[in-house]
Amino acid sequence: MQSAFRYHHQMPGKVSSPLFHQLISEWITLNSTTSASNTVTRWATSEPLLEGFHHPHEIVDAIDSAQADQKDAYFLALLRLTQQGQALAGRILLQLMLPKLGRIALRMAARDADTLWGEDRRQLVVAEFWDIITNYAVDRRTNAVPVKLALDTLHRCTMKQPWRHQEFPSDDAAAFIDRHPTREHDHHSDEPIRLADVVSWGVKQSVISQDDADLMVSIYVDEEKPQQAADRLKVSADVIRKRCSRARQRLTAALADNPLQTLGLAC
Repeated sequence: MQSAFRYHHQMPGKVSSPLFHQLISEWITLNSTTSASNTVTRWATSEPLLEGFHHPHEIVDAIDSAQADQKDAYFLALLRLTQQGQALAGRILLQLMLPKLGRIALRMAARDADTLWGEDRRQLVVAEFWDIITNYAVDRRTNAVPVKLALDTLHRCTMKQPWRHQEFPSDDAAAFIDRHPTREHDHHSDEPIRLADVVSWGVKQSVISQDDADLMVSIYVDEEKPQQAADRLKVSADVIRKRCSRARQRLTAALADNPLQTLGLAC
């Protein structure tokens, strides 16, 4: 089924979110304006990879169908343009990532009056993403760029709001949660430790690599299929499953020592 965020020339069927309706409508308008077309055409001067493109939707379609390394190159080109003040490049990045950002917003739980309505959470996710792309380290973080953008957004939003559904992946998720203490830094929370917390801590403590963290987010948050990840990384699906399994085991073992203190969540 075609994503509502991939309608370039006409509105899709009913879009219940006012924010997403507005963004889709704006995107359709952008693709019909001469100014946007001229801007995209000029980008080839500083970003040769974008030569031959004349409309924003052409870049989105090309990236959607590109292989992983080419996709990273496209994203980095758009990030550089964004950080040089080209707002249209940032808008294209937003359109590319909206399916993932929508899923992040969907899984955030309301905690206070500011995020009581789903629309408030969508606004938060989009705002955090926009800030992330303006500060992304394009010279250093050059691989798996879309996944890193999703992870950064997830981390930002999780720091501000809780994550709603079962987050830490294991062969028996319920058993994992039963075996591990919950957050007790306020002596009242009964929420399980969150994937974003665990993954971020795991990378910082060298329990897992950044690449494994990116893969876990791709599989368990973005719901990428193992075969899709295998195609993207040019390995077998079995390798993907084994990498996820080993990363889970390393994180589980590290947390077993003292999960609350190691994550910095103990009182």
